[in-house]
Amino acid sequence: MNIGLVLSGGGVRGAAHIGVIKALEEHNIKPTHISGTSAGAIVGALYAAGVHWSDILTFFKSVSIFKTTRYARNKPGFINSDKFYEDLEAFFPIDEFNALQKPLYITAANVIDGTLKIFKKGQLIKPIIASASFPGVFTPIEINGKFYIDGGTLNNFPVEPLQQECDKIIGVYVNP
Repeated sequence: MNIGLVLSGGGVRGAAHIGVIKALEEHNIKPTHISGTSAGAIVGALYAAGVHWSDILTFFKSVSIFKTTRYARNKPGFINSDKFYEDLEAFFPIDEFNALQKPLYITAANVIDGTLKIFKKGQLIKPIIASASFPGVFTPIEINGKFYIDGGTLNNFPVEPLQQECDKIIGVYVNP
């Protein structure tokens, strides 16, 4: 049986996804497919790579968003999203979706034409960062000549990629 796990966006509230993963493990529930946006994309990608929930929590506690070296210069936004690549590279030495242990779907919004893109193959780290790049705060991420921002701006609960793939779907929505 395929079990899907959908993780919403939600900024710092996205850390609650880690507690859900811990609870699922404690009850021997093992999702086979993951879909996420924004903070859910970060947690989902780490989980799909086989990173233990406690290490995901450590990652969330240790990555400083507002380091002066991350401020954007001559780009739209205050924080340069590209500066988070190295933080994630430590967890994804092979920067490809097919290197993950579980199928993963990440959503991001094309800032030029306003369409939602579902990433599921190819380069991994840039789509993760793009999906979490809240507009106005973080700079858009360029992927294959197109610019992407937070997937939660168009769909904050990306269940659609899992509907045809999974028999059961567990959704975690961390917004009020």
